[in-house]
Amino acid sequence: MSHHQDQEFSVFFREHFARLVRVVRPIARDAAEDVAQDAFAALFERWPDVSKYDVPWAWVSLVARRMAMRRGSRDARRELLQRQAIPAMAAPHARIDVQLALADLPGRQASALVMHHLLDRPLSEVAEHLSCSEAAARVLVHRSRRRLAENLSGYAGRWITEADWTVDAIVAHLRDHDGAAHLGVVLDQHLDGRGGRWEFTLEHGTYLLRRDDGLQLDSGSFVLKRNRVVLSPTIAPGKVSLAATVDGDQLWLSLLENTTPPTDGVPDDVWMRLFLAASPFTWNGRVAAAV
Repeated sequence: MSHHQDQEFSVFFREHFARLVRVVRPIARDAAEDVAQDAFAALFERWPDVSKYDVPWAWVSLVARRMAMRRGSRDARRELLQRQAIPAMAAPHARIDVQLALADLPGRQASALVMHHLLDRPLSEVAEHLSCSEAAARVLVHRSRRRLAENLSGYAGRWITEADWTVDAIVAHLRDHDGAAHLGVVLDQHLDGRGGRWEFTLEHGTYLLRRDDGLQLDSGSFVLKRNRVVLSPTIAPGKVSLAATVDGDQLWLSLLENTTPPTDGVPDDVWMRLFLAASPFTWNGRVAAAV
């Protein structure tokens, strides 16, 4: 670009920048100035040609409106994705910003999610960009959405029961909740004659329930459905659906449905209600990220 053309561009910029901001503000809202600057940056690259047009303003205003509409579309998809992923109440430790949550995803998962959901690119293009099959790209998108939901929800991490269960407290609970017939099995076979605090971990699509001395009680996969956590145990068929509410650093759980079979003759509801009676659970930090 010649010195004369550079001067012409500077004059055009001073005369029309504020006007362009006003034009795109109804579309871009608070980002209107950013969009206008981007449009003028594009104009600067094309100025030797565009300056010869009868109305250069028409070119830059059209580019700016297109930029604003694309940006609005991305923001709308981002907001939709965030609404789908975040339950009604999120804890302070939850990542409530989509950009921060995306940064916590493995690189390939983040790329797949951004391309497919935020940039609206087809799976075939995602696969080409990541040098994988379309089926593999579909799996990456699915996993990235699940992990993004975990990052945004406030559920992910390690939770410790508030109640320090004694054997007497367990006996009292079972008797008060029609579980007295199962006292022997519960105490002797699975609690080893003691109580204690329990740890519930939700991370990367899997859950783990164990006692404070490390004894594993249950594990499997889980999915988030708004304010519900649905558990699928590894060692038994069926599912356990829990209503979940995060309030600050505490998690409250209640049983909605349980279709898993009895364990050692004890209905699974007995085990789950004993576990849930220890609510609330206190957040104890995130688990090391999986690669």
